[in-house]
Formats: sequence, structure tokens, C-alpha cells
Amino acid sequence: MTGPLLISTVAAVGVLHTLVPDHWAPIVVLGRQQGWSVSRTARAAAIAGFGHVTTTLLLGIVLWAVGAFFAASTYGVPLLATMAAVFALATITTYVSVSVAGIAGLQRISLGPLERYGEVASGVFVGIVGVYALITA
Repeated sequence: MTGPLLISTVAAVGVLHTLVPDHWAPIVVLGRQQGWSVSRTARAAAIAGFGHVTTTLLLGIVLWAVGAFFAASTYGVPLLATMAAVFALATITTYVSVSVAGIAGLQRISLGPLERYGEVASGVFVGIVGVYALITA
């Protein structure tokens, strides 16, 4: 039960975090301004998503290593590797999807409250899942 819950959590965080416009709007604006095709916009969004995931991991390597050391002993390395892959895939896929939708002719993408509070929602979601995992462990 814990494995699927953690994997679902990282997927949700990847999507919610990336839905905040400061992640995808610059790609859409640049693509529209430069007259990019949908495929070029998708490539730029994929590169941006990959860059975001990569630099985040590099900046957080020390904290991740310490956390992974303790988590690996509890959950195992395969689960941690799966979680990392799911997070990366969810983040990059959302970058590409939202950027392509923005460049494909939609004048305004409205995500409602997620535009302003997506990162807060993902943080709260992770906190709730973390408390649940601690209680049920």
C-alpha cells in the first residue's frame, strides 16, 4: 500500500507543481513570439522540464542523499528509483502538455486556483501523505 501511495504522490506533485504558470508560460510566450511550431514548442518544453528536474536534483543532492539513505533502508532502492522516474516523467509530460496546449491556439489557458496555488497544493498534498505514512508505518 505504501509503495503505490508514494508513487502516486510524486506523480501528483510533478503535475501540480508544473501547472503553475511560471513554469510553462515563458515557453508559450516565447513560442508564440517566435512563431514556433507545436513540435518545436514540445521540444523546448521537454528540454525545460528535463532541465528543471535535473537542476532540482543537483541542488538537492545532499538532502536527497541523506533522505535516500534512511528511506532506502525502510522502503528499498527499487521503490525510490521508481518514485524518481515517475516524478520526472510527470513533470516533463506536464511541461510539454501545457506548453503545447498554449501554443496550439488557445488564447488563454485557465487552470483556476491551480495557477496561483498549485505549488502550495502540492506541498500540502505531500505533507498529508507524509503524515499518513508516518501514522500507518
